[in-house]
Amino acid sequence: EAKKVGIELFVLDDGWFGNRFDDNRALGDWVVNEEKLGGSLESLISAIHERGLQFGLWLEPEMISVDSDLYRQHPDWAIQVPDYEHTYSRNQLVLNLANPQVVE
Repeated sequence: EAKKVGIELFVLDDGWFGNRFDDNRALGDWVVNEEKLGGSLESLISAIHERGLQFGLWLEPEMISVDSDLYRQHPDWAIQVPDYEHTYSRNQLVLNLANPQVVE
């Protein structure tokens, strides 16, 4: 049906990963939550391709939630101005992409 009305691309938006059940957690934990998807990401992509659509995946690699496994392991990877509290935007912090460990 989607193809008939001109839709060419299916994009899986926010929430496909980790323990992401609201905007306050898991951003940065880029591991597929197969329970939430009802199967593997590969099977979802195959089903979409079988319908003649392309597949896209949303992610925000420069941001991190304080309530995430990645932040708990590497809080120093978030940008921090010395002697100031973190600045939150949409319950998120910005990763320091000037740090080679973060980029890796």
